[in-house]
Amino acid sequence: MNYSMVAVLSFSMLVPAAHAETLPNPMVVQAPQVIPTLDGGGSQVGRLSSFVLTLSRQYTPQNQLSTPWHLDYFYGNGNAGETQGGSQIFTIDLLDKDGNVLVKDLIGNLNVPRYKCWYGGGSPQKAEGTINFDDTNKDITGMRINVSRVSGSQGKC
Repeated sequence: MNYSMVAVLSFSMLVPAAHAETLPNPMVVQAPQVIPTLDGGGSQVGRLSSFVLTLSRQYTPQNQLSTPWHLDYFYGNGNAGETQGGSQIFTIDLLDKDGNVLVKDLIGNLNVPRYKCWYGGGSPQKAEGTINFDDTNKDITGMRINVSRVSGSQGKC
């Protein structure tokens, strides 16, 4: 199930003086909407929300450009009728102002943390890495979160 998200972009970054004029500012894309996570039968078994993706450009010690990314999001599955266990992934697509996909599966498959019940409404989650992507001169205005259905064995929370 795919959900389109409206993005809020902001920019700020400190870079070494030698490269300050050549690096773009980091891009921050936010998607605060709640996305239900579903099992194979279509029942809601959890929820994802509050996505904040930051893409930065930096030079490595070998003077090569890289794009570190950092993702903050929220996951909960401790409400009545929700489950833990099984396997579930999500991916992120970047969109232009018309909702067209500019970059599909930007950071690859990310696992939904279904290994336990996240009670009390859920818990903040983080993921980070580095990708080969340059957002310079791209008309990125949103992101879509693509969530698979749960597969494998589940247990009640």
